Amino acid sequence: MVGGETREWLVAPETCPALAEHDLRLVGRSQARQGFRFVRARPGFGQVLACVAGRGRVMVDGEWRVCGPGGAYLTP
Repeated sequence: MVGGETREWLVAPETCPALAEHDLRLVGRSQARQGFRFVRARPGFGQVLACVAGRGRVMVDGEWRVCGPGGAYLTP
């Protein structure tokens, strides 16, 4: 769920072949606002989520943790 106030900029290998050369599926930036959330119950690929401003929450080992500026979250 992106939420009505969230803005996202996404780039895929179809529009940037250099991503495919490095096996990257998607690169993007989100200005996440209230209502933004996503769940990856059975991820088929890794993900890096980095916070540059504000803060959000991520679940790690069944516990909610804050991810703030300068923080990052890596999924397998």
